[in-house]
Amino acid sequence: MCAGPGILGMLVILAVVIGAVCFIVMSLIRLGHAKLDEIPRFLWALLILGFPIVGSLAFFLVAPGRGE
Repeated sequence: MCAGPGILGMLVILAVVIGAVCFIVMSLIRLGHAKLDEIPRFLWALLILGFPIVGSLAFFLVAPGRGE
């Protein structure tokens, strides 16, 4: 049976999530100062980076092997 990602895997996923969150926060700060024609590019970047964050959080919630 699969025992889950392990400690090292969880730390890697956590580091990726923290990095993505920092990037999104900086993008939102820049979005406040962006011109109107640049907004769609920032929104696409936020959308694309949002999927791994949601996936990582979902993986932590339903990690295989937890509670068995």
